[in-house]
Amino acid sequence: MQLKEDSDKFDQLQSILIGGIIDSVKEHIDEAKLPPETARDLLEKISFSVATILDASRSVEYEGIEATPVITFQGGKDELVYPGGNSWMHEYVFGTISEIYGE
Repeated sequence: MQLKEDSDKFDQLQSILIGGIIDSVKEHIDEAKLPPETARDLLEKISFSVATILDASRSVEYEGIEATPVITFQGGKDELVYPGGNSWMHEYVFGTISEIYGE
């Protein structure tokens, strides 16, 4: 595998990833039949929390061991795409949720 720095391609792929995560979380929240305002608030909080963990904007420690993710995406058969640093998916959470709700 080769690592390829391409922030434009990475940005496109991280937007798709966080959109998929948000859709998945929303499906589960919708199954709970919560009031719409509560469901939306929960979707925003969970999605933002997951995104900040993946972005390494928030430290993660479990059983005394810290984990710092650095996201890459498969760009080709033997290629991983990265932005040259950490991801910034959390910046897409609220805009993506607004799109889902037709705002």
